[in-house]
Amino acid sequence: SCSFIVSFLSSFTKYNLNISQILLTLEDTEERRRSINAKRTFENLFNLDFIPIVNENDTIATSEIKYVDNDRLAQEVALLALKHDVAEEIERINFHTSSLRKELVSRSGRGKKIDFILQKLFRETSTLSVKLDIPK
Repeated sequence: SCSFIVSFLSSFTKYNLNISQILLTLEDTEERRRSINAKRTFENLFNLDFIPIVNENDTIATSEIKYVDNDRLAQEVALLALKHDVAEEIERINFHTSSLRKELVSRSGRGKKIDFILQKLFRETSTLSVKLDIPK
């Protein structure tokens, strides 16, 4: 693992790119609090202009919590990044709010259309609240 990261470091340094190795276990992506912490680590690295190099933390992974292969690790990391991304929900909430506002001020506002917009708006806010929920 050390030679692996040294190889990456020398390659990325040629292009003035910063890298940081992140070691994860299966629990880091499956246990909610740990997955949120992992996601925040990724966000902080991106904000600092670092490229995360993800690898399994073999030193603490047991056979019960070990990834089967690196493809699974890559899939879990991708899902982790998407799981807490709320940009789409915010965009849809803004769209539905604007649609509702237009419908309410129009003289031809129809109850069924307003109800439909409200259902979509509530669904998006529900999804948003689940994604933003921080476990205690």
